[in-house]
Amino acid sequence: MSDKNKTPEAVNQFLEDKQTIAEKEVYETPEGWVSAYELYKRKTKDYDYLIDDLFLKSGISTVYGVEDTGKSQLALFLLLSVVSGKDFLGLKINAKHKRALLITTEDQEEDVAVRLNNMVDNSDYLAENLSRIDTRYTAKDITKSLEDYIKTRKVDLVVIDCFGDIFPHDMKMLNHTRVWLQDFYELTTKHKFHLMFVHHSKKDSEDKLPHKSNCSGVGLTAKGRTAIEFRKDPEDLDKRHICIVKANFLSEEKKQDSIEIKFDHGNFIKTGNKQFDMLLVSKDEKDILQNNVLEMKNKGKNQDEIAEKLDLKQYQVSRILKRAKHQEKYSEK
Repeated sequence: MSDKNKTPEAVNQFLEDKQTIAEKEVYETPEGWVSAYELYKRKTKDYDYLIDDLFLKSGISTVYGVEDTGKSQLALFLLLSVVSGKDFLGLKINAKHKRALLITTEDQEEDVAVRLNNMVDNSDYLAENLSRIDTRYTAKDITKSLEDYIKTRKVDLVVIDCFGDIFPHDMKMLNHTRVWLQDFYELTTKHKFHLMFVHHSKKDSEDKLPHKSNCSGVGLTAKGRTAIEFRKDPEDLDKRHICIVKANFLSEEKKQDSIEIKFDHGNFIKTGNKQFDMLLVSKDEKDILQNNVLEMKNKGKNQDEIAEKLDLKQYQVSRILKRAKHQEKYSEK
């Protein structure tokens, strides 16, 4: 631009022309494509959450854990929370439709009915909210039936329990899993809902720190946007831990501590947080605790007194004493 064209009027005209050209190019982007400039103009500064700092509005997530941890119960509690629109363990829910689906291959209608009665009858939850959750008990034609449903009625959340029952290929093959999941991913993107798979952990995973590699098979956590390992508390049988092991949209700080929760008639109550490394108790730590219990017992303390002193439950003290007696019985003389 020459000096004579650097007047304020000329500069403004140049910027207007530049803007017009840019907008024209956006307008002429072929169907099925999205211009990067159009994305920029949306001024998106943060992610769109279904549940703040946990699940995004769309995409795939996985909750996995060992048997008898309560994964299905947690998934059901999540479904009830989303359609109620209140919160999930203190985290804000941003449900647009307040509708959800449960597709389960592990439970029958009777199983879900019993759980729902226990959860609703022992809380202030409104039973009328349950009309916004539809359930299905077969994986036949799962992607087609899911899409047919969503075409007629929008939902915020779909839970499929469990992944291992519907995946038709070798879970050890990463590419098999990722390619098969693509249809589900595109459904979530097109219809803007969150899809959560319930799955199993690898054998002996609870002897390791919470990590996405503890999920059985490969590819499921890699394709998903969020992965949660659901762990039993190593010391308190009534407590569980939600461990966020993958969520690229969260800071590393938020992926270091679990969300500690406690059962309450099928529902869950948040009781605090726990560092991941505190979810493991080594053999040496167990031996030290056992020695402390035995020392106090030998001093004449009863189980309630020992429990209070060592910050344990009475039943934990009882189990430690039984284990010590068992070990003594079979120890070398």
